[in-house]
Amino acid sequence: MKLKWLIIGNDGVGKTSLSSIIEEKDLNKKKSLDFQYRDKTIEAPEGFIENSYLNNALIMVGQNQAKVVVFMLDDEKDNHIPPNFAKTFTRKTITIINKIDLYDKEDMDRLREIKDSIGSEIGFEISLKTGEGVDKLKKYIEEIEDERCFL
Repeated sequence: MKLKWLIIGNDGVGKTSLSSIIEEKDLNKKKSLDFQYRDKTIEAPEGFIENSYLNNALIMVGQNQAKVVVFMLDDEKDNHIPPNFAKTFTRKTITIINKIDLYDKEDMDRLREIKDSIGSEIGFEISLKTGEGVDKLKKYIEEIEDERCFL
């Protein structure tokens, strides 16, 4: 089984847009109550992070099917990702702050604190809308995709 990118975050944060970059094709955006499995990505529905009793399902999918666990943040909704949640995964973890073109310094400082509290190994600040920071993220994705990751 080929390992995939598990993408976790609130609805509207840019999970499908990020999946489109990783999958290298334009994907239809649709809200689902279940995991969305694709060739290279798995999108987790918002409910699995909003409801702490479902966090174990995220951990199970992350441990068994993910090569990288991605936490996505924006300032549209409250963050439901528990502190140090990234530390529960044995896979690589990254946290992405999306929509940076919309925030002032105060918002970015708050989002950086949340990003740091999640405990990921790496962090990115991007705007999928304007493309700011996306080249650096794409380079990271290419490096990971070039690695041979199989169970």
